[in-house]
Amino acid sequence: MSILKKVTTGWVLGIFCVFLFPLAVHAGKINFYQLGVSGGASPYYQGVLSEDLTLTITNNKEGSLLSHFYFYGLGDIKVADVDGFKNPATPGFLPGLYSPPVTPDRSFGFSSPAYRVAAGDQIAFALSDGNYEDVFSLIRNNDLIIGLFVQDFDGSESAQFASVPLPASVVLLFSGLAGLVFFRRFKKDEQP
Repeated sequence: MSILKKVTTGWVLGIFCVFLFPLAVHAGKINFYQLGVSGGASPYYQGVLSEDLTLTITNNKEGSLLSHFYFYGLGDIKVADVDGFKNPATPGFLPGLYSPPVTPDRSFGFSSPAYRVAAGDQIAFALSDGNYEDVFSLIRNNDLIIGLFVQDFDGSESAQFASVPLPASVVLLFSGLAGLVFFRRFKKDEQP
């Protein structure tokens, strides 16, 4: 391998480690899994926690409506009211999350059908009295759980979802695989 390739490889890896990898770990992505159904995270509903503690939840399922939002384990963290949604939601708990049912610290339900979150739309919750690392750590450890109640999930059925964050181990796995591919490529270039 030439000196130029070695230097280029070092710079690329250095830039990834210093700048890109921390951004990937702190992306704040939150997936949701369907309660009572085995399997991984749903491809339809995603949340993102930004550095300013805005939690944005997006609905990507055609024909479904997000109608209720539940926050369990808030502690000192506050969640501001959202236009078009009332607090508390009805029902006052997320069916299926705990048995027996547990009342959430804060919940929101639509005040009129027009305010439900349809496919392609999103809703934002402003959190306060915390910092990003602490709040995302609570979510990652399942100490802070965000619940969704979905109307018309499949035809006329309803469904319930709860938060599950994208673990840092997944980011580590994919970055490790990318590194193996990267080095394998340069090793092939080195052979005569």
